[in-house]
Amino acid sequence: MARVTKNREVNDEMKTKLVNLLKNIFQFEDRDLDFGIYRIMNQKRDDIRNFIEKELIEKIAEQLELVGEEQKKEITKELEELKTKVIEAYTKEAFENGELKDEFAELPLGKKYTEVLKQLESIKISKDLEREIYNHIYSFFSRYYDKGDFLSQRRYTHKGNERYAIPYDGEEVLLHWANKDQYYIKSTLNFQKYSFKSNGLNVIFRIVNAEEEKANIKSDQNRYFVVHVKKLYEFEGNTLNIYFEYRPLTDPEKNKRKFGKKTQIDQRDIDEYNYGFLKSKLDNEQKAKDLYKLENGKTILEKNLYKYTTSNKADYFIHRDLEGFLRRELDFYLKNEVLKLEDLETNDMQKKLLKAKVIRSISDKIINFLSQIENFQKKIWEKKKFVITTDYVITLDKIIEYGGKNFYNEIIKEIIENIEQIKEWKDLFSIEVKDNESLSAKLKDKNKQYLKLPIDTKHFDEEFKFILLESVTKDKSLDAVIDGVLIKSENYHALNLLSRKYDEQVMCIYIDPPYNTGSDEFLFKDNYQHSSWVSMISDRLKLARNLLSKEGSIFINCDDNEVGRLTLLMDSIFDEENFITTIIWEKVHTRKNSAKYFSVSHDYIPCFAKEKPKWKRILLPREDTSAYSNPDNDPKGPWKVDPVYANNPYDVDYEIVKPNGVRLNPPEGKYWRFSKETFEKKVKQGEVIWGKGDSYPLVKRYLSEVQPGLVPITLFDRKFAGDNSYAAREFRDMFGRVGLISYPKPSKLVERLAQITTNNNDVILDFFAGSGTTAHAVMKLNKNDKGNRKFILVEMAEYFDTLMMPRIKKVGYSFDWKDGKPIATNGLGMFCKYHHFEQYEDALENVEFEQRKIEEFSDYFMKYMLDFGTRGSNTFLNIGKMEDPLNYKLKILETVGKPTKTVTIDLAETFNYLIGLKVSKIRMIKKDGRKYVIVIGIVDGENTLVVWRSLKNLDFKKDKETIEKFKDEFETDEVYINGDAAVKGFHQIENTLKSLLWD
Repeated sequence: MARVTKNREVNDEMKTKLVNLLKNIFQFEDRDLDFGIYRIMNQKRDDIRNFIEKELIEKIAEQLELVGEEQKKEITKELEELKTKVIEAYTKEAFENGELKDEFAELPLGKKYTEVLKQLESIKISKDLEREIYNHIYSFFSRYYDKGDFLSQRRYTHKGNERYAIPYDGEEVLLHWANKDQYYIKSTLNFQKYSFKSNGLNVIFRIVNAEEEKANIKSDQNRYFVVHVKKLYEFEGNTLNIYFEYRPLTDPEKNKRKFGKKTQIDQRDIDEYNYGFLKSKLDNEQKAKDLYKLENGKTILEKNLYKYTTSNKADYFIHRDLEGFLRRELDFYLKNEVLKLEDLETNDMQKKLLKAKVIRSISDKIINFLSQIENFQKKIWEKKKFVITTDYVITLDKIIEYGGKNFYNEIIKEIIENIEQIKEWKDLFSIEVKDNESLSAKLKDKNKQYLKLPIDTKHFDEEFKFILLESVTKDKSLDAVIDGVLIKSENYHALNLLSRKYDEQVMCIYIDPPYNTGSDEFLFKDNYQHSSWVSMISDRLKLARNLLSKEGSIFINCDDNEVGRLTLLMDSIFDEENFITTIIWEKVHTRKNSAKYFSVSHDYIPCFAKEKPKWKRILLPREDTSAYSNPDNDPKGPWKVDPVYANNPYDVDYEIVKPNGVRLNPPEGKYWRFSKETFEKKVKQGEVIWGKGDSYPLVKRYLSEVQPGLVPITLFDRKFAGDNSYAAREFRDMFGRVGLISYPKPSKLVERLAQITTNNNDVILDFFAGSGTTAHAVMKLNKNDKGNRKFILVEMAEYFDTLMMPRIKKVGYSFDWKDGKPIATNGLGMFCKYHHFEQYEDALENVEFEQRKIEEFSDYFMKYMLDFGTRGSNTFLNIGKMEDPLNYKLKILETVGKPTKTVTIDLAETFNYLIGLKVSKIRMIKKDGRKYVIVIGIVDGENTLVVWRSLKNLDFKKDKETIEKFKDEFETDEVYINGDAAVKGFHQIENTLKSLLWD
């Protein structure tokens, strides 16, 4: 009896252990969080709990009963076979009323029959088997789960040896990493929103003056979450806002050991300080008393404080095929851990097969549900994101050039009277507007000092923006006159949305991703530093490759930490046959004597072509021709001299006789540079300088006859391409102060790369744009060679608004700055488009559940709960809310530390990207009390018209007349219209848009 009780206790313990593991996997500890995937899962928390605690346990019991039935079936079969053998060996009279007579029970076959009969009568599932099954299910899922992710950790454990197995398909060289089958998701800090609920109180952690790091903004100072002492907390009804700063520690904080006496301070030390300080201030707040209730040894506030700081300092992943991965690994586990090869020779093989069957059946249920959650997140991640806003920056001279003087004169008064625009001019260009009349006079007179001033349409209303676009594209295509596109977005989402429009349109890609030093801003899972980095860069390179022209090339800035893995990765994505070279760039010219090993003075820039046979490097212009001169007024122009001999052997053998009679043969180990005939011809043409005595003659080389440029070399020294100090000086001159960013790249470096690889009208892409160096470089290069190259920049951090946009506006105005002020007005002017894109976190924020279930689907909960239950969400384009598509709204995590904001998004621009529309014109008209937004452009060579309007109270007859007028005016071949229309042969926008979001 004692043993039975003990077995029951052990098995109950295993059940509890498995249930707790599954609760951890399904993140039950985060049940109080109220954002992102947590908010979504919390809406189904009760269903998930029921599945884990009840349905799954019942399913295991049911499967165990089935094992018993299977065993009974097998033994019954064996018993029937023995009965037949007894009858054949003895007599059919050996059985009476189906039972073996006593006189036959002691015979050999009778004894065997009796043993099997007793086995059948006593069969039941042992507690040991039940415990084994629980233990195997627990072992399998705990093996692969790691803090929110399932990672590849296949290992052999036969005879106590642990070795990891790598999937291998017979490649000569295989680049494999732990997260290869996963999307790297975490690429910025989640400052936007962290909220949890505690007994009716909604607690939100907010950031004040966050100094966020992102992408290639590399800092040499660690940053920490520190409670904001002056503005610690405030109550707004049932909401408690707690404020933090994200910043480096000050010297006084370090010197006074404010956060502990350790030499190396980490975030945990500061968390202890944060919690103690918060508790001391909140102790008297009755509304906050529940925050100090204990859960697993920590108070609710302490637990969430730690989770907030750690989650912002860690990455996470979404598996591309979690179901396939776990099923493959389960097969491997069953064959390696449950069924071993040597088991084939044992008598209990059937029992082990049944055990494996139960483990598989139960694990399949768990895998189904896990993969539903993972696939749902994958679906949201892969969805092409909506364009939230679209605005334009255009300089006044471009308004005149494209829109004409009359239009300029019509709108200049409205520009001058825009207070926000005038303030921006003062902030960026130190132009003080004392009175509008004075400025107006100068602008109307086309004063050169002011014509490079940019206006930003974000400061104006929608009508102004559309009037501007109509006027500047009156005689030109919009995409043709746009100098650059700037996108605030996570770069994977940006590249994904750009994929159709810019397919094979980019000539040069330059990126400067995080270097992954282990102490920089790149976030990685413990023990997966390199794997996380390779996953992050891999996904983005695959998308970028599709944008690259067949004649194009890509350059990636990197240091020693990842250059080896990066090159192997590029081999696999771009093909090793397309490797061009690795440039060595001298980024530092001073020796660092405090370096532990070597003072590093260079970075690497691997270069790959899309298709190497089609790639043509461009010669660098000869910037220094001082070696050439023409002292003798040679009619062929400037020249310099070369020796008559060379190191390379030529098949020539002759003697040179100088005019003074000296006979010469090549010096030892040298060879004549020319054939005898060629040399004699040069003598006749006066191209040989004989020299005195027995000196060797020299031969003229004419500047007019040499190659028109220089072949670039792989060593980019600081004189040729700038260095870190050059870049820092650029920023100091342009913004008047240092410390805005650490280790920026010099514009001269990117200018050189673009100079070697691009011509007029080519497109340059940078999707780790940081402070906008690439745009600066492209504008400088266009200035120097009168080119018209275009740039596409992607950046997701606040630097987009605070650094990149101001820098580009400044460069458009002037290339020469000092102490933050322009010292010339020699910019090219510009016309740029810029967007903010929806992000993964925004998409999660707009997911809502429908209340109804599809009960007739037996596996609804396991397979369809998330996908079917959320399909009406705005995230996935709710067609039911498309009656007024120009007013389609989403909740957006727009500003660091602020609540979500409901905004009207730009569906028209989203659709342009999705169908790959090269935009010629955009018009907004109001007809019969209805607003129409009309887009005209080209898709796959076809003239295309896209029409957007509200469907409320639509008069189809008048609507048709309006649309037909535009069709005739622009001679369009294809027409897209939202909703219903009386126009023949049109494509409905909604269904096309919805399908292309996942195409």
